[in-house]
This record gives sequence, structure tokens and C-alpha cells, in this order.
Amino acid sequence: MRRHFWFKRPHRHRHYFPGQGDATYLSEITAGEEATILAFHGGRHVNSRLASLGLTPGVLVNMTQNYGHGPLIVTVRGTRVALGRGEAAKILVERGAHE
Repeated sequence: MRRHFWFKRPHRHRHYFPGQGDATYLSEITAGEEATILAFHGGRHVNSRLASLGLTPGVLVNMTQNYGHGPLIVTVRGTRVALGRGEAAKILVERGAHE
């Protein structure tokens, strides 16, 4: 009996990999840098939490505090938001200000 898995089905969304351009994860951005959110690599619960905080694809974020361990603080849409390192590691961003 042949099994069909969800990842073997054809799909239409684009995949972003850190090797393309200046794409990296939000947890790797240093304090003072700006980045644009490209995509989320989390589950439904994490993605809905991030969207409720104002973090949506295409929005510009400014890294306010990132010590390399523990939580980090970003400024998005004029509001400072604290994120856990695990959450930030699921957010793919592109460095630099893009409009």
C-alpha cells in the first residue's frame, strides 16, 4: 500500500532559504538593524500568535535588544514586542529597509 504524505504533494507557495540573498532568521539580527519579515516557519498556533502581535509578512521590524541568549525585543509598527528566542528563530526576515 502506497502512502501519500503532505510534503510530497505539489504546492504553490514559495520557499525561502537563508542561502538566498540577505535572508536570515530574526534571532540572528543584531541590535539596531532593520529587517522585513518574509515568512514564518512555525505551526498554526505560533503563526496566529505572531500575527496578533502585528508581525505579518512584509512588515518592517527594528531589532531593539538582542543579547544572543534569552528573549529579544523588536519594534514593529511603533510598538515594542518581546519574543522568545524559539519564536524568533521561526521568523524568516530579509536584512535592510524595504518598502
